[in-house]
Amino acid sequence: MPISPDAQDVIMQSFRPSTRLQYKTYLSKWETFAKERGEDQHAPTAEALVDFLFVLHKDGLGHSALCTARSAVASLCINGTHTIGNHPLVKRFLKGAFNVNPTLPKTSVVWDPSVVILYIKGKEQAEDLNLKDLTLKLTMLLALLSTQRIQTLALLNTDHLSLEKDKATFRVDKLLKQSRPGHHIGNIELSNYPHCRRLCVVTTLREYLRRTKVLRGDTKSLLLSYVKPHKAVCSATIGRWLKVILAKAGIDKHYSAHSTRKAASSKAAFCHVPIDSIMKSAGWSRASTFQRHYQKPITQFGSVGLALLDSAQ
Repeated sequence: MPISPDAQDVIMQSFRPSTRLQYKTYLSKWETFAKERGEDQHAPTAEALVDFLFVLHKDGLGHSALCTARSAVASLCINGTHTIGNHPLVKRFLKGAFNVNPTLPKTSVVWDPSVVILYIKGKEQAEDLNLKDLTLKLTMLLALLSTQRIQTLALLNTDHLSLEKDKATFRVDKLLKQSRPGHHIGNIELSNYPHCRRLCVVTTLREYLRRTKVLRGDTKSLLLSYVKPHKAVCSATIGRWLKVILAKAGIDKHYSAHSTRKAASSKAAFCHVPIDSIMKSAGWSRASTFQRHYQKPITQFGSVGLALLDSAQ
């Protein structure tokens, strides 16, 4: 029997909002395809799924998009004793599609965070910056020194901020990409940097909170738009802000805003910051994740943020 619409809704709630949004597009295409083929969209053959993926492949979708489409269909389908997405024929097709149209990294070189840090150091003190530049500066410092995803930065909340003389601590109470039962990101702790006030994220944060106090009203989100009506910003906006700073610092435009996480983590490893600190700061549960994605040697490691700032001096 097909899965009821109500049950489908509950199943889809097991995915993060961003994943549900991606799946919705492909499930709509799959529903149309299955109806045209006379297939049961909840119990299709592996051949039908391969043909569906081939249609998407002909439309120019890359390997990553095809895998997302496969996962979307498989989330509501069972074929025999295993999910249809793991059928040998489907897996073989995806390998072939990758070979035909490989998705390769834009660049194999990680940019040096020291370039951006020195750019920030060359700007005015936080008190002398206009709101736009102060916002961009704080956002970049948060991204580099916390090594967090842009999604996490968008969820930082003043209600869950503990601001002390020598540090700022954020607690994230929302589900993140890496959240799962029994595993959630710990507190994000940012240390004071007395060696240079222009690079001190705690100093910058204090000034930002002071400057935005009269603008935020009931808004609890940390990062606000620097233009009226000064509402809380989404991940896409934060990503654009980071790209602006990267461009001004002279970083190649091919790097994405998310590359701050990769660059900061790689630099921390290069500076011999211990593994436990990198994993805790970035929210990874296994060292193999860092090694697989960044291919940098991991040694025992201390404070990510302080190591990055010291390396730029």
